[in-house]
Amino acid sequence: MEILIFLLIVLTILLLPSFFIFYISMSVNKKPGIKPDAHFLKTLQVYKDKGEKVFQNLNREDLYINSFDNLKLHATYIDKKAQKTIVCVHGYRSSYRNDFFQTLPLLNKLDCNLLLVDNRGHGESEGKYIGFGVLDSYDILSWLSYLRQRQNDSKFILYGISMGAATVLNAAGNDLDDVIGVIADCGFSSGYDEVCNQIRVIYHLPPFPFVPLSDLFLKLFAHYSLKEKEAKTSIRNYHKDLLVIHGEDDRFVDTSMSYIIFKNANEPKQLEIFPDASHARSHISDPERYDELLSGFIKRI
Repeated sequence: MEILIFLLIVLTILLLPSFFIFYISMSVNKKPGIKPDAHFLKTLQVYKDKGEKVFQNLNREDLYINSFDNLKLHATYIDKKAQKTIVCVHGYRSSYRNDFFQTLPLLNKLDCNLLLVDNRGHGESEGKYIGFGVLDSYDILSWLSYLRQRQNDSKFILYGISMGAATVLNAAGNDLDDVIGVIADCGFSSGYDEVCNQIRVIYHLPPFPFVPLSDLFLKLFAHYSLKEKEAKTSIRNYHKDLLVIHGEDDRFVDTSMSYIIFKNANEPKQLEIFPDASHARSHISDPERYDELLSGFIKRI
């Protein structure tokens, strides 16, 4: 009896933190992913206000499709009758307003259509669980299929920030002929590795056994694993232009992850590190350099 009680106590000690990690990190709830400082929020709001003015004057359309697992997904489409379409994929617990309105004035000047995606479980898209770049990558493939039917001979540039960067890298790993460029800003090399990193930093816990058990809960409830698709592996199957961007002072997604992605990527590839920039703040740290990189890459391919 004592042994049974001991085993139950050990099991409880292991399972409760693991389920907590699963619920907080992987299910859709109101807990924010990052708590920005006041100065950053003020600066970001200036750029977002500029982007909002541009956005309100655009001829835009709300699009809806069904995912492979029958969720209703939403995106906003700006059709300029151009040959290139930039597919913009936001980050963890974020939105396309937060992540792309700072560059929208520039993107609007380029001769490209724009698809601003709401990831599953975000914005107007359905979903109980965050896709961590795995399920989201399947959703991007669905969006590309939809756009192919809508417009013939279009070429696609996939542009993602944070989890969105991992998403587009995983999608690009399918080596699609009409995906001509990928921009990955501060993406994690693996959702599994990123959760391990956050468990150490935020909760001061060892990844083992809590992350494997959390991944087990993810399989049980969301029917996928964080290891099902990993950007560091997917990128090996992509053979066209790649631009990798990361802030040198990123403490949320370690900069080393972009070095891993870049090392595994095929040519042609370009790595740009922004000194003193923290997570998803490369543009704010040096908007002129960021805009020149973005514009030059999109125009060149």
